[in-house]
Amino acid sequence: MTTGADVKSIDAIREFHGALVEFIDLAKRSLSEADGDVNRTRQWVSHDRSFHWDRQVRRRTERVAQAKSDLFRAQLAKDSERGSCIDEKRALQKAQAALDEAYRKVEAVNRWRRELEREALLYRGQCQQLSTMLEADLPKLAASITRMIDDLEAYIRMAPPAATATGTPADEKKSPVSKARAGTRRRTKKRKGVDDEPDERPKPTQERDEGADDPLGASQDPVA
Repeated sequence: MTTGADVKSIDAIREFHGALVEFIDLAKRSLSEADGDVNRTRQWVSHDRSFHWDRQVRRRTERVAQAKSDLFRAQLAKDSERGSCIDEKRALQKAQAALDEAYRKVEAVNRWRRELEREALLYRGQCQQLSTMLEADLPKLAASITRMIDDLEAYIRMAPPAATATGTPADEKKSPVSKARAGTRRRTKKRKGVDDEPDERPKPTQERDEGADDPLGASQDPVA
């Protein structure tokens, strides 16, 4: 059995609709900002840091080669005052340490790039349901509430006016269907009253005048 909707306030529905629209907009912007952060981080790790440390590996490799060359020339030098070429050895150790650091950074960038890609996929999967709800389900709900508000307002405009302080006839406050039903009941009662009313019309008398049977007046005395 279908029951009517118990709507207490259209204003409350409007407030809920406004809050829903605001939530959809805020959630979309928040989700877009989060996606932007993820994409920027991926870009920074995959391109900026990767390019930077690859370039550092090349540069530091050249410095190591230069330090080795300097040490080799120092060892071949005939000037014994330079001792055991300690400066060249320290420069080579420093260049080699910087190159080793660059290799470690490259490995770290590659590792974090793979890890970030995996986490980004998990993030997209977890946000997919929310994204679908924000793009399809909630806008449909908001549109449905808008139609509901329009229908309720149209229903209110179609409703009969309330009785005034001076009083309104009962028939004017009834809907067309109620008026039709009331008119049918009145006509039914009227016909029933006519059928039940005793016949008070005068009945023709059974007694007739003596000369009634003689239309020509034959029963009257002959003319003397």
